[in-house]
Amino acid sequence: MVQITATRLFLLLLSRIIFNFQAACGQERSYTDGAITTRVGFSLKGSVMKTLRVPSIICCTQHCLKESRCISTNFKFLKHESNGMCELNDAALLAKTKNKFSPEEGVIFSQYSRMKWTNWLFNFEVSLSDFSLEFPSAAGFNDSVILPASVPKLQAFTICFWMKTDDRDNQGTPFSYAVEGRENEIVLKNYKNFRIQILFFLISASGISANDGKWHHICVTWENNNGSWNLYKDGGLEKGGAGLKAGAVIDGDGIFVLGKFQGDRLKEKNFIGQIAHLNIWSHVLPNDDITRLSQPCLSAEGNAVKWSDFKNGVHGNISVIIPSPCRP
Repeated sequence: MVQITATRLFLLLLSRIIFNFQAACGQERSYTDGAITTRVGFSLKGSVMKTLRVPSIICCTQHCLKESRCISTNFKFLKHESNGMCELNDAALLAKTKNKFSPEEGVIFSQYSRMKWTNWLFNFEVSLSDFSLEFPSAAGFNDSVILPASVPKLQAFTICFWMKTDDRDNQGTPFSYAVEGRENEIVLKNYKNFRIQILFFLISASGISANDGKWHHICVTWENNNGSWNLYKDGGLEKGGAGLKAGAVIDGDGIFVLGKFQGDRLKEKNFIGQIAHLNIWSHVLPNDDITRLSQPCLSAEGNAVKWSDFKNGVHGNISVIIPSPCRP
C-alpha cells in the first residue's frame, strides 16, 4: 500500500509551486498530478518502460504523470552533468515486486497516487482517494472494511460509489450501516436485484442489477420530508418513490461496513468484487450533480463521509489497489 505522509505531500506541493514559477520543464500549467511517496537510495528493477534525460526529479515526475501506464520512477543524479536519468516504471512497490526493490546509490524511487489539479497554482482539487477495495470470493466474517462512529445524524443523504462484480450466484451487499439496537439503519443489498432498506423498512426488489463484470456508478438518495428515495445507476434515475420513513432521522455514530450485511453472517450476502469512491452527503444531490459524478471514476468528496476515511478501516483479507483500476 502506498503510504502518503503530510510532510511528503507538503514537499510535493512546495516543489510544484517552485517549479511552476520557474517553468523548468516547459509544460502546460493544468494537468493531472499525484501524491507521492519516496525512498532515497533505492530503485525498482525490471519494470522500466522508458528512460529519459531530464533536468530534475520534478520533470521526471511530470513525464510519469503524463503516461497512463507509469506508476513509479527511478531518478538518478548524474555527476558532472546538468541532467539526470529518469526511468519510468509500469509497476509499483508491492509484495510481488519487493524482491526487485534494491539499494542503489544516488537514486530516488518515487511512487504516485494520482490527483487532479484544476488550476496551476492556487485553485486546485487534491484527491488522496484514488484506490479501490477488492473483496475476495472466500472472504470470512473478519475480512471487512469498517468505519466506526463517523456518520452524523441524517435527515437526508446521498450515498454514491463505484462497483464492479461478475458474481451471479450471491446477493452481495455493497454497504450496511447499523447503530446500537438497530442493525438495518441503512442497507443496500443484492447487486443482482438491488433492494434498499432504511430503518428496517425494506423496499420491494428494484429490478436494477450491477453484476455484469463492468464498473457501474450507483447512488442512493433519501430525505425525510416525505420519505422520498431514488436509486441511480450510471448517472440515470432508475427507480424512486415516496413514503419511506417520512419524518424519521438516521442516528449517528453507528458502524458503516462495506461488503457485508450486519444483520447476519450469511456468506451469500457478502460482496464479491471491487468498490471505489464511496462518499456520503448529508443532503440529496440534484440529478445533474449525480450525472456529473458518474462520468469519471474520481468523484467529489462527501461532506458527511469521504472515501479516503475507509482506507484505515481495512481488516483481514481485503486488498487495497492503488491507483484504482476503476474505468467507466
